[in-house]
Amino acid sequence: MATIEGTIVGVSELARGYTGIAGNAFNVALVHVNFPAYVASADSYNIAGVGAAITASSKRGKTTTIKQAMNAGPGKNSAGTAVYAGAPTVSTDALTGNLTAVDLSTEIDVPLGTTIPVKLLVAYTEA
Repeated sequence: MATIEGTIVGVSELARGYTGIAGNAFNVALVHVNFPAYVASADSYNIAGVGAAITASSKRGKTTTIKQAMNAGPGKNSAGTAVYAGAPTVSTDALTGNLTAVDLSTEIDVPLGTTIPVKLLVAYTEA
């Protein structure tokens, strides 16, 4: 089992001050991530510095705290296979999980890196 490190290649802010179901105000960003070869279904991914990347892209200089994340769309590997970030888990300033097929639960085991980035929606707060 290996941990595959994702590389953030783009951040787009989608909403500021969005009020969620529980009445909490969040900002939302679309984060684009590429991954190297994901060689076994026992592998997992780690995307470090997500909050830092959002902070840098916003240019507001505020500290970003990640609250939630979810898959927002597939990337593709060099064979054209769709690659999804299944069930991302927030771990301080990082996201972790497994790369999956379209059902978001079957882990992929294609030993090819992404050529089109995987997309994730990230809800965060700023202070």
